[in-house]
Amino acid sequence: MNDRDLGLLRRCPLFRSTPEAQLRAQLERVPHGVSEYDADALIRSQGDRYDELLILLKGQVAGEFRTHDGRLMRVETLAAPEALASAFLFSPQARLPVDMVAVTDVRLFRIGREALLSVASACPEVLERLLRDISHRTEFLATKLRMVQFETLRERVAHYLLELMRAQSRPTVELPVAKKELADILGSARQSVFRCLGELEEQGLIAQHGRSVHILDSEGLRMLAEAAE
Repeated sequence: MNDRDLGLLRRCPLFRSTPEAQLRAQLERVPHGVSEYDADALIRSQGDRYDELLILLKGQVAGEFRTHDGRLMRVETLAAPEALASAFLFSPQARLPVDMVAVTDVRLFRIGREALLSVASACPEVLERLLRDISHRTEFLATKLRMVQFETLRERVAHYLLELMRAQSRPTVELPVAKKELADILGSARQSVFRCLGELEEQGLIAQHGRSVHILDSEGLRMLAEAAE
């Protein structure tokens, strides 16, 4: 691995706390690799075994699948320096539930499960961050699954904000993710999510300030969310 790739890899949350010299020494002990893909290339297919962690050094990758009626559904879009599909790396079957498709030209770091565990055993902070990333991805997928029951973006946004208010036990909630990831969770374009939040604000249901959202009318949001039930 060259110095440039190592510098890019250390931007990934998994390795951000590991000193460069220590990370380099650990990687020299284990097999790993770097791969490149052009935009629109299929990186991995749905059902493929996922026994090595892929980390984006450059570019964006989408997780997609086709429904039984032929519609293409995009689960999420990930950008460098994020890790891909960490939640499935240690699952019993270790199979990908989606296709991984390059949205842009992509450069990927690859490291097998055993090699990653070897690095993590020597660098406890890597293990902690890996477990945190797996938990975060699992939460993301669980939340996205709950959103399937809602037909419109307004219903999904209303339900999501009410869930946050219940979990944080206060009317002013902090979005736990950036609005780009929120758009992935809600299954819509980022601009559409911004527009929907703006409409809810204009209607006096919420007030926004950065990642803080003050719920002004929880009953109004509840009526929106319950429209799907």
